[in-house]
Amino acid sequence: MPEPVAALVVGAGPAGSATALRLARAGHRVLMIDKARLPRDKCCSEYLSPQTIHEIAALGVPLDSQLDNHTALAGTVIHGPSGSIIEGLFRAARPAPPASHGVALPRLKLDAMLLAAATEAGAEVRDQTRLLDLHRSADGLMCATIETGGRRVTLTARVVVGADGIRSRVARAAGLFNRGGVDRIAFVAHLQGVRGMTTLAELHVGRRGYIGLNPIDAGVTNVAVVVPAHLAA
Repeated sequence: MPEPVAALVVGAGPAGSATALRLARAGHRVLMIDKARLPRDKCCSEYLSPQTIHEIAALGVPLDSQLDNHTALAGTVIHGPSGSIIEGLFRAARPAPPASHGVALPRLKLDAMLLAAATEAGAEVRDQTRLLDLHRSADGLMCATIETGGRRVTLTARVVVGADGIRSRVARAAGLFNRGGVDRIAFVAHLQGVRGMTTLAELHVGRRGYIGLNPIDAGVTNVAVVVPAHLAA
């Protein structure tokens, strides 16, 4: 007999965790799965705008300690390929957020905070779990087959949320996936001793790619290099 849940959320990143959190708080039985072993890191620019800080606070996720311990960001400066420079400063969110500035926050910490909040709200989380099959049953429910711990389980859900990224298995099952190959490749690293960093993130745009720099904390800078896929090697 298929195991019933109100909602199956596929993907335990910020979108999945926030969705599972809200549904669980509303009293629904929620199962959130992710194929990775959690917690896991992700390529990301790793900063939150004032509006993002407001949205996370609205979820009831405490951010105060993170705001104090990480670099406050005023905005971003963009260097164009011809030498032009554009500086954009953050505006405060509406309604007013806990902070009028952005904050640099490692993705590993952000994901862990949201995942913990979803679990505390009552959502069940299973990592290292894959969605194998998804279809609508005769009674209108979604029928999903998942693999967890080497065991296949079939369950039904009133709704399935695809928060599983650019290669979404949910989108493919729903016939909504029409993306071709990968256009660009990103390389991200945390480096120490990058000189000249301020409270502004930096974006250096070239003719074929760009480099982003974001000061996180204690002299550590997030450095991302993004290039066309055919140049990645």
